[in-house]
Amino acid sequence: MKVALISGRKSAATESRASELKIQDIYNGTLNKIPPYEELKLKYNLTDSEIAYVGDALIDIPVFEKVGVSIAVPNSHIMVKEKADMISGFGIGPFFAYLISIYIFVNLFLSESN
Repeated sequence: MKVALISGRKSAATESRASELKIQDIYNGTLNKIPPYEELKLKYNLTDSEIAYVGDALIDIPVFEKVGVSIAVPNSHIMVKEKADMISGFGIGPFFAYLISIYIFVNLFLSESN
């Protein structure tokens, strides 16, 4: 599973954390998240339905409207939560990523095989 980070806020801490997690695709300080989203789709030859996206801010909504699975974190803006397919009970971290991968497998891949 590939993980990319598209952050609206330019932050050295974000770059540092992404590096620690060995995330290679980092878009830091990107207010319009659609261009990097489209770039990642092309780079990895993905369709919208194959992508899960985690967000918390209003600028995430345009991407939420495109992806196969949209996930809001607990402290998300209320309008983001309303658009999300699911709301996580966890903050973002390795265990959260593991749970999301299970959710995607069960809900997307197993449902397609039926």
